[in-house]
Amino acid sequence: MAYSQFTLEMLEERFGVLVRNAPGSLFAGTPATTPTAMLTQLLERHLPTARDVGTEAARSSLLVAPILAEAVALSGGGIGFFPGIELNVDRRQGLQGFCDYVIAQTPTLLEVRAPLIAIVEAKREDITAGIPQCVATMYAAQLFNERKNRPLAHTYGAVTSGTNWRFLRLHSTLAEVDTVEYDLDDLPLILGVLLAMMQET
Repeated sequence: MAYSQFTLEMLEERFGVLVRNAPGSLFAGTPATTPTAMLTQLLERHLPTARDVGTEAARSSLLVAPILAEAVALSGGGIGFFPGIELNVDRRQGLQGFCDYVIAQTPTLLEVRAPLIAIVEAKREDITAGIPQCVATMYAAQLFNERKNRPLAHTYGAVTSGTNWRFLRLHSTLAEVDTVEYDLDDLPLILGVLLAMMQET
């Protein structure tokens, strides 16, 4: 069973994971981070193509990957950025399959090591439909960290179309969905949130 097959009902029944809207912004007060001129120019150049082609792959490679790469570069090191990797944590429970992106605190890019600090699932246009998949992957990351004796207070995730971003936070069996949905006009805030997620280790 792949992460994409999970529903909110299955998450609750199988793992006791409750998905709720956060009582407010999860990242209120997080400082904005100014993007580099290179990222700004890259997004301006590729945004029309990503919109015209309209596929998840186009948005992921032309918009999501450059934003995540920028955040990792700004993090100051010690963070690994893994696009399109397989995360098989518990096949018996269906926690297996490919992730669009995994961000981990790791000294090497040769393998994914705990702790996994952010899971990003890229969805084409429907942010809400991507939430169960993202939460299932976050739950798998939480288990991965615990089994490697590297538990974190929170596991973070995001569902994004490239132009719109919605962030999530998981603690134990409570997954909170941020009330704020960011778009590319909020790029400094998106980068700020990504960096905040990476720094909470």
